[in-house]
Amino acid sequence: NAYFAPADDLTGEPRTLGFGQGTSVDFAYDGDVVHHEVAHAMQAEVAQIGAYYLPDAYGLRGDQGALSEGNADFWSSVVMGDPEVGEYAGAGVGSTLPSGALRSLENDVVCPRDFVGEGHEDGRVWGGVLWDIREGATQDERLEVEQGLFAAMATTTEASTMRSIAETIEDELAFRLGEATRARVHALFEARGIGSPACD
Repeated sequence: NAYFAPADDLTGEPRTLGFGQGTSVDFAYDGDVVHHEVAHAMQAEVAQIGAYYLPDAYGLRGDQGALSEGNADFWSSVVMGDPEVGEYAGAGVGSTLPSGALRSLENDVVCPRDFVGEGHEDGRVWGGVLWDIREGATQDERLEVEQGLFAAMATTTEASTMRSIAETIEDELAFRLGEATRARVHALFEARGIGSPACD
């Protein structure tokens, strides 16, 4: 596997990016995986994502994990220029996707139907809708969209939910690109179930 670990003041351990050599592939050879872990490091600098699970009236919800992993997949895909995450690593671990990737942001997963309580899997909803937002923008709008998504991500706290960050994204992109963009983005969040009573 691969991982990002923040600095640990208690033990003195520095920030770490780790890439396992696995039983069949070296994860350091997969640019998507490298950029995914670098994106986690970036998030650790600008956002305050906490434990992957938040308590609510029904138990625990996985918004923080979905936000963290979905953001990391999204920014990796932006850098690499395609929605497939980890084709090299995925082929080595027996991916079932047509591309051989670990995950794809071109998907039809929605909340709550496809939530399973694991950050990478649940992050497909969040990363997928971010990719939808970016892909729906014109080429001239794309940089503003990416900057707006980054600005919204930077507001994440340990209490943030997908819905609260979705609202921030809508406000940020409406400020940058107008109310028509807000309406388009809101419809994409609704289509993914973000903000529905079950994923409130």
